[in-house]
Amino acid sequence: MKAFPQFVSVLALVLAGVWQEQAANEDKKPASIEGIVINRVTGEPLAHAHVHLYHDRYQSEGSYGAITTAEGRFSMRGVAAGTYFVTVDRTGFVSSSPDTEEAGIKRTLKDGEEVGDLIIRLMPAGMISGRVLKPDGEAVETARVWVFGNRDHGMAITDNKGEFRVGGLKPGWYFACAEQKREQVLPEIRTDGSAEPNLVSTCYPSTVDPRAATPVLLRSGAEIAAIEIRLKSLPIVRVSGIVTNMTEVESTSVWYSREAYANTYTASLARDGSFVLWKPPSGHNFVWAEGHTQEGVLLLSAPVEVNSEGENVGNIVLPLLPVIRDGPGRVEPQELLKTHGKKTEERLKLFFLRLHSSRYGRRSDVEINDDGTFDLKTLGRYMEPDKYYLTVAGLPDGVYVRSVEGAGNGLEPILDLRQGFPKAPVVVKLGANGGEVSGIVRDTEGKAAKARIYLLLDNEYGLDIIQQSESGDNGNYSLKGLAPGKYKLLAISSHDLDFGYVDEAMMTLYERVAERIYVTEGEKASQDLKLLGN
Repeated sequence: MKAFPQFVSVLALVLAGVWQEQAANEDKKPASIEGIVINRVTGEPLAHAHVHLYHDRYQSEGSYGAITTAEGRFSMRGVAAGTYFVTVDRTGFVSSSPDTEEAGIKRTLKDGEEVGDLIIRLMPAGMISGRVLKPDGEAVETARVWVFGNRDHGMAITDNKGEFRVGGLKPGWYFACAEQKREQVLPEIRTDGSAEPNLVSTCYPSTVDPRAATPVLLRSGAEIAAIEIRLKSLPIVRVSGIVTNMTEVESTSVWYSREAYANTYTASLARDGSFVLWKPPSGHNFVWAEGHTQEGVLLLSAPVEVNSEGENVGNIVLPLLPVIRDGPGRVEPQELLKTHGKKTEERLKLFFLRLHSSRYGRRSDVEINDDGTFDLKTLGRYMEPDKYYLTVAGLPDGVYVRSVEGAGNGLEPILDLRQGFPKAPVVVKLGANGGEVSGIVRDTEGKAAKARIYLLLDNEYGLDIIQQSESGDNGNYSLKGLAPGKYKLLAISSHDLDFGYVDEAMMTLYERVAERIYVTEGEKASQDLKLLGN
């Protein structure tokens, strides 16, 4: 009988817990949110806009939606408390997203909270249209047209009249380039006296060099029409050479692209390793080989720079090498690795930036052990046989990577793995008196501005980012621990696309506001920066 009172006690506790939970849930009243969607330029209300409210960008926790009335108003009731992102879509306007900086685009709602003043401003979308023609003025059908700018990008296919339209664009500077589908095949044999056309990628108005393209300024809600791109026809040329070290290689291919190891065009390959690529893309490119053994081991050659504009390029040698998965090294002197005496479980990291590809984030890193040693096998991935710029994150102020010995010239912080990893350990030398550059970022009106700051190597490629930061709300920025050398400084507005979208053409636009500096050892340079105006 003693068990019965115990059972009653347990039951009472359970029921009390249930009642408490029900009472707590009754106290949690749903929130509501109301607001208006307006034209950012005119201030007029926008009807038929879709307002979407959700917990996170992956919409894994449910979402709410509403359509604006003729007065631009929307209302959502019965919303659970939490932090939400708000997106708005409306035909003819640039869609808002969590990445925009519009006021009210992200809101935290409390239990029972009633939000009735949310104002969302949509920017009228612009449009760029035109046509693509052959050199003789004939329309080019099914040509691909890329429109890309500092704040947006788009693509279209031409119709049977050669016309294209790219809409939904944010205001800003834009380039337009077109390309007809190309076949890397042998040139035709013609006996009628005619010449086979070789239409190549061409940028507005009619240049094969993206750096010579003409940008156009698109205003909010405007249309730039009559953009005429007249494709260039160049002499048919070939790129040829041979792949070596093919013993025990089961399959091999040769690739050709504007960026090394970004597979785009492939060449025909003979059994003896010789290859020919007909009608290659014009301008500055890279060619490299890729192979696999029967055991599945990946091999790559170092990339070779090629400029095939109007002329044949031959005698290229591409020796295959196993990709680099391990390699020992050390950072010295060890005393410079100390981090101001701070006690932290995190180790310093050695970063490898593959040159001529940094705008796409080709970076790898390894942890540096307490004794200064490191090994590439801790990367978790392979490294290509290429050149890398080295930096160390978390070093004391003023400490920088001075040089690399064993796989470099010993004079600069560049690791050269184009011949594979050396037999002896690589030695990364640190310097104690690195340079520094600081200044203020200003907009086109001369006001201090918040921006993303990029430090690039001032080399022939022009897109190698070695350090990046952000300026504060007061526009101040500072970059420390710089190795002596030539650099290019660039400030990009937070409204602009990430630097990963910047190519040769866009860089010519940013060159208008880029600043070139030469930093000596221990120098503290001052350099103010300007934002690109729209």
